[in-house]
Amino acid sequence: MTTTANRCEATTASGKPCLAYACEGSSFCFWHDPDREADRQEARKRGGKARQGRSLATTGTPGPVQLREIRGVLPLLDQAVRDVLELENSVARARTIGYLVTVALKALELTTLEDRVSALENALAKR
Repeated sequence: MTTTANRCEATTASGKPCLAYACEGSSFCFWHDPDREADRQEARKRGGKARQGRSLATTGTPGPVQLREIRGVLPLLDQAVRDVLELENSVARARTIGYLVTVALKALELTTLEDRVSALENALAKR
């Protein structure tokens, strides 16, 4: 489907002229050309099928998650970051990655502190 330099002769639902270019051999664009109804239906059908096949959690789910411990949160954060990395690039995706990385860094920091406190408690208990 190629276009010519002519604009579509149809008007939109609001009464404004369609700004799309007319298809070659027609005075209408793809969406307004009455001879292209079957093509439009096929395009909608294919688009719907493509959308159905998409999954947000494409890398699978982590094993059992224990939210009662800081260490249990880390696998869930890893999985969330992997899932977000597979999404289409966008500002929202970048913000989400930044947020998840910040949360992961905080969880790692708390894990380190938890290990240090545990080591100190063990050392004191041996005395």
